[in-house]
Amino acid sequence: MNPEIEAILAAFPIGTASSTEPYGKGRLHSTYHVRTADGEYILQKIGPLFNPAMKDIDSVTKHLEAKGIRTARVIPTREGALSYGKDGGYWRLMTFIPGATIEGNPSVPQAENASAFIGMFHTALLDYEKSFAYHLPGYRDTPLAISHLREADAAHETSEKYAVCHPLVVEILGRAKKLSAEIATLPKRTLHGDLKLNNLRFDADGTHAIALIDFDTLGRYTLPLEIGDMLRSWCTTPSYTLDLSVWQTSIRGYRSEAHFVTADEWRLIPDGLAEITLSLAARYCADAYEEKYFAHDPAYVSLFEQNAERTKRYLAVLTDFDRNEESIRTMHA
Repeated sequence: MNPEIEAILAAFPIGTASSTEPYGKGRLHSTYHVRTADGEYILQKIGPLFNPAMKDIDSVTKHLEAKGIRTARVIPTREGALSYGKDGGYWRLMTFIPGATIEGNPSVPQAENASAFIGMFHTALLDYEKSFAYHLPGYRDTPLAISHLREADAAHETSEKYAVCHPLVVEILGRAKKLSAEIATLPKRTLHGDLKLNNLRFDADGTHAIALIDFDTLGRYTLPLEIGDMLRSWCTTPSYTLDLSVWQTSIRGYRSEAHFVTADEWRLIPDGLAEITLSLAARYCADAYEEKYFAHDPAYVSLFEQNAERTKRYLAVLTDFDRNEESIRTMHA
């Protein structure tokens, strides 16, 4: 066993680890699957930025468990702290939920089942009223993303990148003028914040969702942005079109359990997808200029090339949304 990991685990009251293995494909945290005689755990190294979220994660997971929703739980250190600080970073330990993780797009049955579970998850949090100690700066803040893009574009007028990025900026800013102003008037609810499919755990055969994981984005958001982002993630095909069969079954599954959703929230879910997708395009386009935020995928020559390409992909999704908007809005009438 890695001596560093062994020393960190000694801070937690879990007995001797029989094995520790790197786990998952997360980009932000180093993660290990830990087995002991008494159980299985997930050990993650988190940066100082995320450590304040531990109070919220502990509180919300206790609330979910009390409501009968299966969830990972925080394991405090021997000293009672929610994380263990070492060398300027922090380590957290949570219980491991056995099962399957699904990458890519869900099948139609998986989408319906998973969205129904999310409806139960959201329902369980309706009466969670504690204030949050942490919020990821700039997260789901579309006006901030658009403002940052304007600044980056203006600062790079003489750059070689301008010829590639400026036409994308023009399209993004044009679309930004058409975003719904109604979403911002809706009540904010306690929500997960990142409903991509691999943040769900399924049973071993991948048919039934059993839990949500990765609670760093917990917070209060408007529902159309939450579900719109989920649909963007689940319905976008490899050709950057929207799979409307997955869309339809996803909202049917969600609505079967989320009986609290208002008519305005339901109607504005398509606008939530449009806003979240445009916000992502703005963020990637700004970083195509600046090359300092997103991690570089070595499949691309440069971070500039990568981020410009991803911007184009998000805009392609929006173009397909435009083509199918009438059908999509009919599903939310």
